[in-house]
Amino acid sequence: MRQIIVGGHAAGITANRYNCLMGGTVWNATENQVWAPIPTAGAIAKLRVKLSGNVAAGATVTITLIVNSVASALTATVTAGNAIAEDITHSVNVVAGDTVSLQVTTTGAPGALNAFWTTEFTATTAGASIFLCNINAWNGGTIYNRCQGVDASSQTINTYRAPMPTAGTFKNMYVVGSAGPGAGGDQFTITLQKNGVNTSLSCVLVDAETTKNDTDDVAVIAANEMNFTIVPDNGPATSPYYGIGLTFISSTDGESVILYGDQTTFGANSYHHPGDASTSWQAAEADARALVQGCTVKKLYISLYSALGVGSATFTVHINGGATALAATVTDPATTGNDTVNSAVAGNGQMISVRATVGGGAPSKIPRWGMVLLTTDAAKPRGGSAAGKLMTAGAI
Repeated sequence: MRQIIVGGHAAGITANRYNCLMGGTVWNATENQVWAPIPTAGAIAKLRVKLSGNVAAGATVTITLIVNSVASALTATVTAGNAIAEDITHSVNVVAGDTVSLQVTTTGAPGALNAFWTTEFTATTAGASIFLCNINAWNGGTIYNRCQGVDASSQTINTYRAPMPTAGTFKNMYVVGSAGPGAGGDQFTITLQKNGVNTSLSCVLVDAETTKNDTDDVAVIAANEMNFTIVPDNGPATSPYYGIGLTFISSTDGESVILYGDQTTFGANSYHHPGDASTSWQAAEADARALVQGCTVKKLYISLYSALGVGSATFTVHINGGATALAATVTDPATTGNDTVNSAVAGNGQMISVRATVGGGAPSKIPRWGMVLLTTDAAKPRGGSAAGKLMTAGAI
């Protein structure tokens, strides 16, 4: 099956910086602080890029898939006067344990621009999709984090828990660290949690170890809340960055999942990138959108950190700036809501976001969500230009 991966961040691009393939964050000068290991063999293809404005005269912006710290053939270059590019020609094979990231390079002075991207992953194993994230461990205590993307961690377990929108099985957990925990028995234990309880998917890294994997299976159903925990033991000497990859096989063919969890509260009529939690809620939708490829968005699940206290809140999926029928409402005193009836079709090069509105009172709480991206024959990409060539001119 084809899995649509979305990423991007409302932070200006800087030459020779790296980002997480899934979700995204602020561009980083150090790759191992954003990379993640592939948990199952497959191919990455169809890189599409949108910038927040046109590249200035005499300049270019290039985004490239990096595999095991080496530039791959999958690359898209946005040329002067344009904001969009794609590479739908190249396909890069990867195997379990390979590290992946994105790199941005520039020529000239392209201007103050943000980048949004999307790729496709097709696993060798039928029905498999992947979760990728990078987490900075802390040798001072237990921390919790989301299952996708990159951001600061929390010492509060509920902060990053996000609801599964569908049933399936997690397996093949791979971990790669920027450094070992230390020596003399220093260790970190990284575990997938379900509803705040440790699962059997867990990796223990000791002393100089920087890689580990676990092939256990963990079954989940819709509304189960997922997160990672990283526990230090014996006073580790370091606080490494850990890239983590998970395989997910949905019980429904063609489904992959976006999960979101964060510490930021929403306001009335505010917007959020569906998978980049390092971006706070925005008043302007242009700063909170994700680039997507042909798919159907469905099964929206919402979970609040705590009850609203008054009124209600509705979370609606927007495509290209317009509200779709896919919306979930949470009404106080409940803390959850979902929409498993409606869906929305997104095409190549379109942008999706999540909009929060309130009904009665002025609730402002921390929301977490999960949604399904369904790929079928009808939703396959419709084709396009050659590698790294312009799709169309203009800004987002």
